[in-house]
Amino acid sequence: MEKVIIEREKYTPVRLECDVLVAGGGTAGTIAALASARNGAKTVVIERFGHLGGSMINGAGPLHSFFNLYKAFPGAEKKQVVKGIPQEIIDRLVEAGGSFGHVEQEKGYSYDSMATLIDREIYKGIIFDMMREAGVKLLLHTMIVDTVKEGSEAKGVIIETNREGKRFWQK
Repeated sequence: MEKVIIEREKYTPVRLECDVLVAGGGTAGTIAALASARNGAKTVVIERFGHLGGSMINGAGPLHSFFNLYKAFPGAEKKQVVKGIPQEIIDRLVEAGGSFGHVEQEKGYSYDSMATLIDREIYKGIIFDMMREAGVKLLLHTMIVDTVKEGSEAKGVIIETNREGKRFWQK
């Protein structure tokens, strides 16, 4: 028989309400949150780390995919295919000295024609500034551990933080 722990019922206070909840402050999550807040939605980002950026900050190489793969296909037109908020971030990084912008690749361009190197620490500061400017509420060092549903509709989430989370020890 499998050992189980029966948790006692508890009452969890509702501490925060929002229009849009973004689970994860990675590249896509930060851009989604900025777009949401800029369009007037009360937006919250829940992120398990103490910074935003996801795999871009936690070890990925240079950014790519801002442009089509034109160098690998002779005669293909060079075209920027990603703009908007991602390009705004790069523009702010360039202005702050945290990037050279989009640079043509001399090798390895069968995968990407352009690469965009960034200073990860400068990125962290810029993305926090942009979140503050847009009015996004950040919950860092926080994890979603359960959902609150009515029928099949999600109505909320249960979160835990480094300071107030559930803890269980077994000898």
